[in-house]
Amino acid sequence: MSDGRQLGLRLGVGLLPLLGLGLLAYAVVGWLDQVPDPVATHFDLLGDPEDSLGRQAFFGLLLGVSGLASTLGIVAIWRANGRVRLSGWAASTTFVSWLAAGIGAWTALSQQGLESWTQARGPTMATLFASVVIPALGAGTASALALQLPVPPLTWESAPHLDSSATGPAVWTQRVVAPWLVLPVMFGFGLITMGWFSGFGLFMWIGGLTGFAGAQMRSVQVTADHRGLTLAWGPLRLPRQRVPLADVRQASAIDIRPRDWGGWGYRGSVRGFGRAGAILRAGEGLRLDLVDGQIFVVTVDDPEIGAGILNEFVRRRDTSTMEG
Repeated sequence: MSDGRQLGLRLGVGLLPLLGLGLLAYAVVGWLDQVPDPVATHFDLLGDPEDSLGRQAFFGLLLGVSGLASTLGIVAIWRANGRVRLSGWAASTTFVSWLAAGIGAWTALSQQGLESWTQARGPTMATLFASVVIPALGAGTASALALQLPVPPLTWESAPHLDSSATGPAVWTQRVVAPWLVLPVMFGFGLITMGWFSGFGLFMWIGGLTGFAGAQMRSVQVTADHRGLTLAWGPLRLPRQRVPLADVRQASAIDIRPRDWGGWGYRGSVRGFGRAGAILRAGEGLRLDLVDGQIFVVTVDDPEIGAGILNEFVRRRDTSTMEG
């Protein structure tokens, strides 16, 4: 990838949260004097206002949140270690900035020209839906842009591996992320925010469950060592799955297409169907041919290194068995 394209991707990641800040600033400058002081900030289930806040404090808080998110997004472009971490920062800062902008713009438009905050009406279901979905789509775009950045290639010489004189076990670890699963994470966070804002408590529960499930399934840590292959899902590293070394006949690097495995996510069953895979994206991955003729695959960067380490342990296992 050319330096110009890399720079363009980084600038795109940084500009996305700034779009939210720009929209919010436009709404404040254009409509601040046309909304009541204070403004309605919380509504009950019937849409009647329950609480208020001074308009300068309310819009100042939103500007501060959006500005902080935009600043963190720009800092992450140059400071984040690795594209996976940058992807997370890009998604979260874009979502927060756009959500603050949406709340500010809707408040200014819906309460424009009112004499008192008590005349305000709560958001409709369509407004709530748009207020969550649009920031989630922006977050997904930011995440996808960040994940397109190149990573330094690994080689067998530069990676930890075994040779005939090695005495300690080699461990190879990679983390793979499904960029599209940032959408339910951000969607869940948005539902929590809008549930509190609108008085729909059910939204907060649904948002919490959706966000947690999305976060747990968005990434998987893949480890190859003397025990075999281990998969640890999400930030909690749960659930954990292991293919024991004793079950592995051969490991290889392949190109994985989700359509060949039934889609994205954990597909199939080793015991039930004779093959299974952890498919979080299309592209390079690691294939394990098991001793009983079964197949297990996982999408991961630099699978040649993991395959080399597992094959070396398999060779040592077989050599030890023959000598015994």
